[in-house]
Amino acid sequence: SSGINAEYGQSSCKRCPPGYNCRTTGISDYSGYKCEQGYYCDEESRKECPVGSYGNSTGLETPDQCTPCDPGKYCSISGLQSPEGDCDAGYYCRSGAIAPVAEPETNAEGRIYGPCPKGNYCPAGTSEPVECPAGTYNDQLSATNRTFCVDCPVGIVCAGLGNTAIPTAKCAAGYFCPAGTSVA
Repeated sequence: SSGINAEYGQSSCKRCPPGYNCRTTGISDYSGYKCEQGYYCDEESRKECPVGSYGNSTGLETPDQCTPCDPGKYCSISGLQSPEGDCDAGYYCRSGAIAPVAEPETNAEGRIYGPCPKGNYCPAGTSEPVECPAGTYNDQLSATNRTFCVDCPVGIVCAGLGNTAIPTAKCAAGYFCPAGTSVA
């Protein structure tokens, strides 16, 4: 293991402290050897920040100090200094996503990424699905933009946000409901 010897006459070298990577032999001052971005350095060695996270600062000591991948972004490999890119259109990625598109992934806090659900749309870089507005519906998974939210047909009322199918609520007697009606 790597160590430092900053005191003359000592019988053995001292272990490099966490947050530093004493990768060179014969050093007496570890201050210039901070753990690099994308890594954390415990008392044993330098290790890459894990998949689903990145390290954008130096001197990290534990994997918990690596930053979870930002909402709307993904981190599919270890050792990143920043997120790789936006999640693909038609998908959403919450914090810690490991892929731009994927089958739904769930962790202890809930789903972290997956296809955009019906009644919503997800442009590239979406962290939370966007609900279709009142007066519209979307019956498709993985919608990429607002144009997937279709106006409800003439004579039908589409109240509320995020409708996933054509509602069965017909326009009340004595009223006319044009396409896209959200209130009778």
